[in-house]
This record gives sequence, C-alpha cells and structure tokens, in this order.
Amino acid sequence: NGFTSQDQNPTVSAAGTYILTVTGSNGCTSQASAVVGQDDELPGAQADGGTLTCTTTSVQLSGSGNGNYSWSGPNGFTSQDQNPTVSAAGTYILTVTGGNGCTSQASAVDGQDDELPGAQASGGTINCENSSVIVMGSGNGTYSWSGPNGFNSQAQNVAVTEAGSYTLTVSGENGCTSTATAIVAQDAEIPAVDAFGGVINCSNTTVTLDGFGSSGVSFAWTGPNGFLSGEENPTTSVAGVYTLTVTAANGCTNSVNTTVSEDTNAPQASVAGGMLPCDGTGLPVIGSIQTSGAEGAWTGPNNFQSQDLAPVVFEAGIYTFTVTGENGCMTMLDAEVSTPDCDECKEPLILSCGPDTTVECGSALDALYVGVPILRKDEKCPEVNYYSYVDDYTGTCPIILSRTWTVADAAGDTATCVQTITIIDTQAPVVMGIPADITVSCTQIPEFDGGVWAEDACKSYQPVYPEDKVNEGPCAGTYTIERIWWAIDDCGNVGYGIQTIHVVDDLPPTLEGLPADLLVQCGDVPRAAEVTAVDDCSGASPVTFTEEIQQSEEESKCKYTILRTWTSTDGCGNTAFAQQIIEVEDTQAPVFECEAFTTKAPCGEVPAAEECKVQDNCDDDVTITFEETSTGNVNGSVLHVRTWTATDDCGNTSTLVQQIMEGCGKIEPVRIGRIAIAPNPFAYHTRITISSPVADEVTLDVVAPDGRLLTQLYRGSLSANEERTFTFTEPEQAFGSYLLRMTGTKVVAHDRLISTR
Repeated sequence: NGFTSQDQNPTVSAAGTYILTVTGSNGCTSQASAVVGQDDELPGAQADGGTLTCTTTSVQLSGSGNGNYSWSGPNGFTSQDQNPTVSAAGTYILTVTGGNGCTSQASAVDGQDDELPGAQASGGTINCENSSVIVMGSGNGTYSWSGPNGFNSQAQNVAVTEAGSYTLTVSGENGCTSTATAIVAQDAEIPAVDAFGGVINCSNTTVTLDGFGSSGVSFAWTGPNGFLSGEENPTTSVAGVYTLTVTAANGCTNSVNTTVSEDTNAPQASVAGGMLPCDGTGLPVIGSIQTSGAEGAWTGPNNFQSQDLAPVVFEAGIYTFTVTGENGCMTMLDAEVSTPDCDECKEPLILSCGPDTTVECGSALDALYVGVPILRKDEKCPEVNYYSYVDDYTGTCPIILSRTWTVADAAGDTATCVQTITIIDTQAPVVMGIPADITVSCTQIPEFDGGVWAEDACKSYQPVYPEDKVNEGPCAGTYTIERIWWAIDDCGNVGYGIQTIHVVDDLPPTLEGLPADLLVQCGDVPRAAEVTAVDDCSGASPVTFTEEIQQSEEESKCKYTILRTWTSTDGCGNTAFAQQIIEVEDTQAPVFECEAFTTKAPCGEVPAAEECKVQDNCDDDVTITFEETSTGNVNGSVLHVRTWTATDDCGNTSTLVQQIMEGCGKIEPVRIGRIAIAPNPFAYHTRITISSPVADEVTLDVVAPDGRLLTQLYRGSLSANEERTFTFTEPEQAFGSYLLRMTGTKVVAHDRLISTR
C-alpha cells in the first residue's frame, strides 16, 4: 500500500512484508525484511440448549469455541461458564472471544414443555345383569387409577366391580400430570313378585296361573313336564308346583312358587245283577253310591234307561250304572243279568282244564304236547261247537305261560279255564363266531370282534361280554392273551368261548430327539443331544452314547469328523441305533479386539500404537504382524497408516487398519459423534442410530473383522444433533462381530456389533 517511514520502529496496520534499508555513514546500505502476519480467525462459537418440563426444571447449556465464554439471556442472565445451568425458557446468546481478540456468537434455545396431558374419565352403572363396568380414561401419557377399597390399576380402561368414585391420573412424558373422576353407580333393587294357582278336575281340565310383579318386569314360568312360558297369566293342564321368576330392567330377579292341585277322584259305587227268574217276574239291578253328592243312572239292552237306583229289568244282558261326582268325574260299573237255566242240562261245559305242567325252555308248547281241556259229553246239553285259547307269558326265570281256554255250545253258553305251563331254563347260551387263535406284534393286538354272538333256547338274543386274561411271557413285550367272550341268560346259566392271542415283541425301540448332521466351525461344536428311547412293547429303554473323532493323515485340527452314536436295547433284546455326523472345520479368521478408524491429531501429538490382541474360535496362539507407514504432504500434514495382520494355524487371515492424519499446519478439531445400537448383541437384524454435535458430511460403514468393507449404510449430510436410523441385516456368511464406523471431516465415531447367530 505504498508504506514508507524513516522511523526506526514504525507502527503498521496492514499485513505483508516490510523492507528495512539502513544506510551507513560511509554511504553503504544493507537490507532486511520483516513479515507482519494476519491472525483474524474467528473463535467458532457453537451453542446448544434443551427443553424444560414439569420434571426437568433446569437444563445445562452446551457451548464450544476457541476462546473465553460469555453468556447472556432472559431475565438479565449472564455467565462466564462454558456450560452453565439455566431454569428459564428463552434464547441464550454465547459470545466467544479468541486469544486474537476476535469474537463470534451463537444462540441456544431453551424450550418450555409444560402442557398438561388432559385426563378424562367416564364410569357407568353396576346392576344384577352387569356385575362389572369398564371405567374409561383418555389423555396423552401413562395412566394410574385409584378407587374404593385400595383399588389401583395402570391400564387405560379397566373393569371394576364396586360402586364408588374412581380417580384417573395421567402423567405426560414431560412429567406433567392431570386428574379426572369417573363415578360408578349401583342399581340392585329386587322386583316384587306374587303368584296364584288353582284346581284341575274332570270338569275343568285347565287352570290359568295368575302372576303379579313390579312395573316393567318380564315374566318367566317353569313347572312340571318341562313347562315354560313368558306370559304373565299362562294356562296349564298339569298339576304340580309352578315357579314364577320376574326380571327387572336392571337385571335383578325375584321368584315365587304356587301350586296347581288336582281333584280327579272318581266317585265310589257298587252294583249287583243276577239271573232272571224262570217265572218272568223280572229282576231288580241294584246300584249303590258311597260318595256324597254323586248321582247315578242306568243304561242297558234295547236303549234301556232309568234314574232309579234299583230298577226292575226283564231282559238278559249287561246293564251299566254311571255315577257322576260333584267334580265331574264318573264311575261306570257293569251288572250282568243272565238267562236262567230252566232246562235239564246240568253238566258244566268244561269238566277239567288242560293239565298244569313244567317243560324245558325250547320244548314244544303246542296243545297237542302239553294237553287240552276235557269237555262235557252229556246228550241232554247243547252240543259244544267252539273252543280256543289265548297265551299270556309272565316272569323270566321261570317263565309262566297262562293259557286261557274259552269254550261255547250251540245255545251260546260259554265257559273259560286257565292252564298253567311252567317253562324252566337249565341250559347255558352257546357263544358263536369266536375268532381263530393268532400270533401278533404288541402293536397289532386286535380290538374285540363285534361279530361274536350268543344263541339261547329261551331268548333269541343274548348280549356277549368280552374279557382279556393276560399270561406273562419271557419278557415284557412277549406274552399270551386269553380273550374270553361269555354270555349269561336270565336264569344265570353261563356260556363262553376263548380265543388265544400270542403277543411277540419283534420291534426295536424308537429313538427320539435325534439331531441332524452338522457342518460347524471348530469353536461351535454343540453338546451331545439328549436322545431318549420309546418302546411300544417293553416300556422305557435306556440309551447309551458313544463319540468317535475321525481324522485322516492329510487332515489336521483344521478339519475333522465327529461320529456320535446312540444305541438302545429293549427288554426283549431288540436293538435300535442312530448316528450324527458332525463335520468340523476352521474357516473363520481371527477377530481383532482393537477398532479400525481414521482420525486426526494435532502436530506432535500422535498417540503410540496400541497392543492389538485378537480372538480366534480355534487357535489360542495366533500370529500377529504390525507395520506402520508415515507419508507427508505439501500442507505440512503427515498420514500415519498402521496395519496389523493376524493369521491362525489354518491360514485364515484378518487385517486391521488405523489411519491418523497428523496436522502440522492449520487443522480443525475433530468431534466425537454418537452411535446407538439396539439390540446388541443381535440375531439377523438390528437398528443403528447416528447423530453429530455439528453439521458434517459423513459416511457410515460396516467392516468385517478382516478389515473388508461389507456395506455402506449411509453417505451424505448430517445436521447438528440430527438423528438418522438404519437397519443392518447380517450377511449369509456370518462373521460373529463387525466394526461400525462413522467418518466425516469434523466428526468420527466407532462401535462394535456382536452377532449371536
């Protein structure tokens, strides 16, 4: 800018190179240069606030920058702390003054979240139909109910069985609470009820039941023979006790019983007939009534009718005396008036009935075999021109056959007699259709054959009862069954038949819980499975287990075979065995316990290299080599690359690389970001959330244990305090553990994923 001065120590205000020329007294000159630098870098103020709630009454402001701190805010707030604590909402200004006198500002906002969660509650009414109601709540938060007799619940809507006042407290996420009340009323009033029955007789065969109840109730009648009715006054024709149940609108019920009685007793009476006299003067038929208030009337041959109790009749025949009681019930009695024996025939129609006899069941019962009545043969009597019999069977053992004989002569006279035939049973039923003897396995024992039946002389059908008798054999699954079918008749005679079933055990046990063949890493060989044996014939069988490791000469501990064998022998000597083949190999590389990363360090502050250890699923002594290279650039920075290589006995190799940029020129400070993993450890899938305290361009990588990049979950911008969530799915070839690395120009973060698969 054309600056010149003859002062020895001039003052300047512009950066640049200044040339000093000194002229000696001898006229000689010499020159020197002075460089005035420019340091006007701002201290980079940044500020973050928070949110005040009903439970969080103060928050800590977060400030950063290269210099001294000065805060100002609501209500005259001031502070020189880097991270002061405040309790008032509003905007807070951070001023950072650097050592060069430059200042920069940033603002932090403290929000206020004291909104009430808005609790609301509603109840209901408990009655006889609904013994519980649901008190319902709403609001933005978690729920807590309190009520009668120490009731409490954290559900939003809860069923209660007691009347009273229930208080709902809703607590919001901001710690604020509000309450509401739900009233549960009770309506358990029992309705009134009454009922009346009546009397059923021969005149009135039905009665109307009278029911009474409180206003608005419903009626329900029950009674004899499944009687049901919903009418208030139903009609019935059956005597007995009837129950009326009334139900009010609140579901409460009340019941009462009433009786319908029955008066259907017939009146008591008697009659007497007789034989007409041979002189034709007629015969009185006598009717006698023993029931008070009853009335009688006669009817007879040729439309005979009379109201007299003892009318005189002149014709033979049946005269009926009908007596009607006050209850409308009637009794009808017959009096026989017969023709007199006015001729010379004196001998009865039947001289003797068929002989009483005893026969065996199945014997012929025809009259020719068991005898017939002896009839009259008097020539003075009318000729016998008709006879027949009717059989009536009673009893079971013995069976009594009552054979009633009826005989008639040419004059129309008849006579009867009864012959008794006793049928006895001394022979057992014969069981038919017994299956042939067989030999079967214990799992093939047949069901009882439904085709077996019994024949009996007395009864066309007899039930057959099966029964098994087991005879022990040389072992639990080999034995003999005597299958007996027997039948018993009504007189206790027993008949039976036998089938012999020879049961043999020729089947081995069944092994359960057998594992499948496996191909596993050497560190993942599972414990032997718990194999059990089930035998259908001999019961539980013990299981023996052996294990053999097979390894050829060209194989090593990097690859071998395990042969596991389970054997079980049942009580009858039948043996079952099974094998599991486990192929074991080592194809997994060692896993470093250190983390791979790329970071920055101030000039001269590069940390010493770590002692990186590894874990290996098979090898306890893994070979680890280390190499570090350092490369400078024109900016004065140096890139340090540290490489660890781990190789196990089977040649599986993994590599870990750490990069540190040593900034010996002007570098920005590196901030630490945040990585959250849930769940961790995980199986197949997990969710990863990242955030940064400052805005930056970042990448999010998943790295295998050997240092290979498996996948890049994200590459892009990330705002200050912004959260981004991603899903990581484990590849088909699982590695067990993974390095998660977030890298930016201003922020870095690392974490480790652990797989349980």
